[in-house]
Amino acid sequence: MDNLYTDIRFCVADLRPGFKLITDLSDCTLLSLRGLPTFNKRANHLISNKVAKVIRIIDIRKKVVSNS
Repeated sequence: MDNLYTDIRFCVADLRPGFKLITDLSDCTLLSLRGLPTFNKRANHLISNKVAKVIRIIDIRKKVVSNS
């Protein structure tokens, strides 16, 4: 997760405000709560660099549903 954050920082530096981001999470099978601080850092970095829209591609069969 930290390496991905570093990669995102360098990539975003070349983009103009108002860029759109597509994330493909369709093969994602594991998420750890320990990754949340890094996820928040990435999101805040994208926001501060003026991302206009984030599109997430997911596999609906892997969707986590809360029973509460």
